[in-house]
Amino acid sequence: MRWSFLLFLSVVMTGCGSDPEPQPKDPLAVWQPDLNGPIAEMEELLQTLNQQSHINRVSANLAVLHDAKLYQIYINQLAGLSGEQRSEFRKEQRQWLKKRDKVVREAADQFRSGSIAAFIGHQAFIDETRLRVELLELQRE
Repeated sequence: MRWSFLLFLSVVMTGCGSDPEPQPKDPLAVWQPDLNGPIAEMEELLQTLNQQSHINRVSANLAVLHDAKLYQIYINQLAGLSGEQRSEFRKEQRQWLKKRDKVVREAADQFRSGSIAAFIGHQAFIDETRLRVELLELQRE
C-alpha cells in the first residue's frame, strides 16, 4: 500500500512541473495543476500490471486524477457564472454526480464476488468522468 502511494505521489509531482509563466497578482486565481501528464503515465502503468490488487490500486488512483481534472473544469466554469445560471449549474452537477455513482455501483455489482469488481467500478467511474469532462469542455468553447 505504501509503495503505491509513493508511486502515485511521484507521478503527480513529475507531471505537475512546468516552466513558470508570468504570474498575475493573485496566483491562486489561475492555479491549475496539469493533470494530463500524470493521467497518461498512470494509464501506461495500468497496461503493464498483472496482479489484480495492483491493477485495482492504480485504477483507483487514476479515477482520483480524472475526478480532480473534472473538478478543475467545474470550478472554472462555475466562477464564470452568476445568479440563476450558477445555481442551475450546481444542480446539474449534483444530479450528474448521483448518476455517476449509480453507474459505478451497477458496474461493480456485476462482479461483486470477484476481485475484478473494484477495477470494473473504477473503470466505469473513469469513463463517466471523461464523458463529463468532454461535455463541459465543449460547453466552454
